[in-house]
Amino acid sequence: ASYMAGAAFTLQVKVLDSLGNVTPTYSTPITISLGASSPAGGALQGGLTATPVNGIATFSGLSIQKAGSGYSIKASSASLTQVKSRTFAITPASASQLAFTTTPPTTAAGSTFSTTVEARDPYGNRDTAYISAVSIALASNPAGTTLNGTSSGIFAAGVASFNGLSILKVGTAYTINASSGSLTSGTSN
Repeated sequence: ASYMAGAAFTLQVKVLDSLGNVTPTYSTPITISLGASSPAGGALQGGLTATPVNGIATFSGLSIQKAGSGYSIKASSASLTQVKSRTFAITPASASQLAFTTTPPTTAAGSTFSTTVEARDPYGNRDTAYISAVSIALASNPAGTTLNGTSSGIFAAGVASFNGLSILKVGTAYTINASSGSLTSGTSN
C-alpha cells in the first residue's frame, strides 16, 4: 500500500483476545507511532491516541510528509502486546516548487560548471513523476553579463541537470533562477 505525502489516511486497530476475537469491552486508550524500521526523518501526524469503541480504535486524519518506503505503524496500550502494521510507502505529492540541489560553485571567469534542479512537492520531496520543460537564467547579475551554455532542458524523474555552463565576467553574488510552468521558481545560492 502507499499514501501520498501530506494526504490524510485512516487506521483502525482491533483489540483481540487470545483466540483472535474482538474484545468489545476494552476501553483503555491505544497509542500509535511510527515503527522502528520507518525512514529517518518521517513523522506521523494527527491524533495518535484513541479509545476503542466496541474493541476497535479508529485513527483518522493521519499523515506523513516525508516520501519513502518501509514505513510501519506500531500500536500499544497498557499491558497488551504491541502490534505493528504491514509496511507501506509514502509517495511524493505533485510538484509545486523548484530547488537547486547542486549549487553553482565559485569558479574562474570562463570556466565551466554544472548545476542540478529538482521539482519538489510542498514538503520538499522530489516529484519523480514530474516531466516538463525547465529553463535557467541569471537572477542576480552584478557584472551585466550572460549565462553561457544550454539554459533549457527537460525534467527526467523530477531532476534536470545543466552542464557546461559558464560566466565570462568576474563578479560576486551571481545567482541563477530556475523556472518551469506554474511551479514556484527556485534561486541558487
